[in-house]
Amino acid sequence: MAMTNRIAIASSLTLLQVTSSELLPLEHWELGTYSSLIFARIFLLSTPFIGPLARYGDYVPLSVYGAITCMGGLAALYLGLAKSKTSQCDQ
Repeated sequence: MAMTNRIAIASSLTLLQVTSSELLPLEHWELGTYSSLIFARIFLLSTPFIGPLARYGDYVPLSVYGAITCMGGLAALYLGLAKSKTSQCDQ
């Protein structure tokens, strides 16, 4: 049970790397893949520092995690829009 979170994080980083080719145009794939992995690992390593924010309120760490998730979703949406604009220009 204790390793469930580690396994989920490792598999999500692998899925991020594999499926990022569908979101990015081919010429931006390498830069996008590596930058997304770097940011994912930075946020993964910063989680022990977000946890102690609970002394300011029980919902502060959850709000920070939610904000980071929303920013990641908006970034993925932007990448999808950028790919569709690029494919329309190529035609």
